[in-house]
Amino acid sequence: MLLLFALLGVVSIIIAAGPALLEGDIFNGNTVKAGEADFEAAEFDEKHEIIVLGLDPEGIAAAVASARSGRETLLIGERRQPGGLMVQGGLNTIDMNFNPEGDLLTQGLFAEFYHQLEGISFNTSTALRVFRRMIREEEKLSWINQEELQEPVLEDGRIVGIITENKRDGERNYYAAERFIDASQGARLAAQAGVPYIRGMEDIGLSDNFQAATLVFQLDNVNWHEALEHLRADGDPHTGGDHRSLWGFWDEMQTYENRHPDIRVRGLNVGRQSGDRVLINALQIPDVDPFCQESRAEGRLKAFRELEYLVEHIRENVPGFSEVELAGIAEELYIRQDRQIEGIERLDINDAREHRVFDDMIGMGSYPVDIQRTSPEAPNLVLFNPAQYSIPFQALVPEEIDGLLVVGKSASYGSQAHGSARVIPVGMVSGEAAGVAGDISLSGDLNFREMAVDEDKIARLQSELISRGAYLDWEDYSFAGEESWALEGIRFINGLGLIQAGYDNEFGFEEPMPDSEFVSLLETALIRAGPKFGYELDEKIENINFPGKEDRPEHLTKASLSSLLSAARVDLGLSSSMEKVISELLFMDRDTAARVAENDVLTRQASYQILLEFFETIVPELQGR
Repeated sequence: MLLLFALLGVVSIIIAAGPALLEGDIFNGNTVKAGEADFEAAEFDEKHEIIVLGLDPEGIAAAVASARSGRETLLIGERRQPGGLMVQGGLNTIDMNFNPEGDLLTQGLFAEFYHQLEGISFNTSTALRVFRRMIREEEKLSWINQEELQEPVLEDGRIVGIITENKRDGERNYYAAERFIDASQGARLAAQAGVPYIRGMEDIGLSDNFQAATLVFQLDNVNWHEALEHLRADGDPHTGGDHRSLWGFWDEMQTYENRHPDIRVRGLNVGRQSGDRVLINALQIPDVDPFCQESRAEGRLKAFRELEYLVEHIRENVPGFSEVELAGIAEELYIRQDRQIEGIERLDINDAREHRVFDDMIGMGSYPVDIQRTSPEAPNLVLFNPAQYSIPFQALVPEEIDGLLVVGKSASYGSQAHGSARVIPVGMVSGEAAGVAGDISLSGDLNFREMAVDEDKIARLQSELISRGAYLDWEDYSFAGEESWALEGIRFINGLGLIQAGYDNEFGFEEPMPDSEFVSLLETALIRAGPKFGYELDEKIENINFPGKEDRPEHLTKASLSSLLSAARVDLGLSSSMEKVISELLFMDRDTAARVAENDVLTRQASYQILLEFFETIVPELQGR
């Protein structure tokens, strides 16, 4: 079966019943060290001051910012058109970032782009026109499409050039520059150059887990008024809509019975195109390996085949959609997560929750920490809804390799903080900062790692960004648990992605800890804490064997805590010398023991602190294996 259609008004898309849906593996390639390439530096085809790799919005922001700084800039990428997920991916609803007062945090070039669109949801053809105009208007900026990165060229630990291959004629081209900005999918240039990185959820012990991919699809014949009125009357504060966007229909979609066991569906995020045509972000494809061409192609095909049944369900169950017809699918998958580099600084989930202000901040974000399911069995999670947090410049600077910045969702973010910082507006903010930083680095004859620790240069970067409209006005907001005696325990558990407060930040730190919840927390924390403490379990602890399972109390008590931790000691094979220390809870420090002495039932915050102290006690044995 073959379906040919024009989805975005700018590209034609073909879906074939076979695995060859993608052209090439965008993550393949080898590092070329200086002296190993078959050419001399003088043989580069073109030389530029700054090269930006990647035609995504983040790359466009970096290139435009660089050109406006007066630098000869080349924007290069493998796609046919600029725009990335907003064009080829059909992602036509923006994940906006506001502070509690309603101020837009992602200003500068993102705001310049956004204010030329129809709204938060937009026509993808409009986005393409705006991106092309932004590129075209810069005299110092040239761009080349359909050029695929093959190899970086290194000299003394610094990137000095790249080798690309033209996807039209297969010709290899050689480009040199003084500075590089990597805005490519999966930070391909950085990875090939040898920059360390984490895969997916690797930093919490889940190296093969990635947030679900999504195939955006298009429907015609939506009755917008009927759908909007239904959402406004459904009584749910987290659903709604306007003249361009609809979000919700959770109850209607929960009854959908997927045909393929790996496909999942959540509530509908609907972005209007023109007339009664919409694009929908709702179809989840867990277990897609973003580094494997075959896995991406297989996931795309599974999702396409599911649409026949999904559209029928929408037609029969969702108000305003009774007459809809499937009109197309996006040209490429929406890959939410692949790799995050190891930067000089890493934005951590606690930085986001506690609204940390970095001295070298170059932008801010506030999008809810949205962790889309990482397997068909896993849930969708909203960990919390931050008021704001800052993005440090050092998160764009690799720990290793000079002459390079990384922007977008592959910057140095912890896997949980990535759930918020991955969104395009934050990526465009980091891209703009990188473009300006390239100019400052060249002006001062400093590499990026030197610039990152130079207070004067960072102050100049921030001042220049503000002059271009960036929002760096910091407001102090309190956060839940700020005055808690168990703050370190809260940070420990939150750092593992195990505190889920939702959109309304319902942390419940002072509420009693349900016993069953603590069992799950303990089992999961044992797995996820491995990378933090430097141990690896011989086998995954999925079900702790403890006595009296049928007679567990409703809430966690000191007695039930003792039995659970003692059972964990046995399952972990810890020495008998630990038996009394654990069973009598002697590992707790004096302050913790005193605070829990008066109440037999333990609160969530007390449980988190006790778990931290338990781990600190058993880690030496686990490390010594």
